[in-house]
Amino acid sequence: MGRNIPERDKMLSEWAAIDLSVYRAVLDKDDDDIIVVSAIRNELARLPYFLSYYRSLGLKKFVFIDNDSSDGTLEYLKTQPDVDIYLYPGPFSIVAKQIWIQKAMLNYGHGRWYLILDPDEILVFDGCECHSIYELTAAAQQQGIKRILAIMIDMYADIKGVAYAELDTYEKTVAACRYFDSVGYEYKPTMVREQITGGPRRRMMEMLSFEGLLPQLSKYPLLYFEPEDILVSAHYSYPFSKNMISDCTIGLLHYRLSNIACERIEDHSARMKIQILSHLFDLYRSWYNSEYNLFSSDSLKFESSNDLVKSGLIKKINWASRKNKLSKLNFISCLLQKEKRMRRKFFLENKSRERSDK
Repeated sequence: MGRNIPERDKMLSEWAAIDLSVYRAVLDKDDDDIIVVSAIRNELARLPYFLSYYRSLGLKKFVFIDNDSSDGTLEYLKTQPDVDIYLYPGPFSIVAKQIWIQKAMLNYGHGRWYLILDPDEILVFDGCECHSIYELTAAAQQQGIKRILAIMIDMYADIKGVAYAELDTYEKTVAACRYFDSVGYEYKPTMVREQITGGPRRRMMEMLSFEGLLPQLSKYPLLYFEPEDILVSAHYSYPFSKNMISDCTIGLLHYRLSNIACERIEDHSARMKIQILSHLFDLYRSWYNSEYNLFSSDSLKFESSNDLVKSGLIKKINWASRKNKLSKLNFISCLLQKEKRMRRKFFLENKSRERSDK
């Protein structure tokens, strides 16, 4: 197993105890489509907008792991033609969530791109209004990048904390929370990833004299899944060397400041009995009851991906250069696609045969 890595070793120790059940499987696995994967619980209020947005980016396959929803989430997802559903009714934990996601991904095989998201995250990259996410992954592969770094950008409204209680639907939240911090982020390379902290949640902690862990804003949501990969955290994966290659190319617009979000944190806190989440819930409740306004002179209104580029939060992509280079690779890519599909089919058949033998 190599040297001791606590996050990896803890995940491996809990791996066998967690078993997902297939609730619905309709997706074709033998192609190269990017698969969106999300672990959810009681997300009916967010899912229609979530699915609509990512379908507009050209994504056609969604995998949800449902953790004992009771609000009609499953009933809604069953009506969606491009969704596979897995169930895990057991207890929630941060480690367990990563195991659910990785076990679900294994059913679709290695050697393909996955987009791992929470339902309150909206992905943006330079030129996403006119370039597809497949162009983004093709450009990444051309540079040898297997995980694309993202910054979580907390979105907020130009209103006082007490008014956030009125944002009781996802549509209201997205429509109202149009602003983000253009400055005030700290970037620190570590042994396992590029660590990013800051943003309005950090300012909120300072306003309320709240002590706790700083908001962790770096993620690698878009990744090319290979056999050695282990999703040890929501913020990074093992082997850690793959986390060090990518520039910050993705912005994840994060709609955490809303009544819906606070209810989710309260639910997780109660079920997990984890002090960190309890503190986080206390922070948000204190904020919602306050007269503070997060809007400042450094707040920018989000209109397009170019706003994130101009503020330096995500990198600009030279699409013209990428197009010229990628066109030379198209022929080779076409030849390799068939081989990849055959390898994936072989992998899935072997996996199915192993289950039958058990």
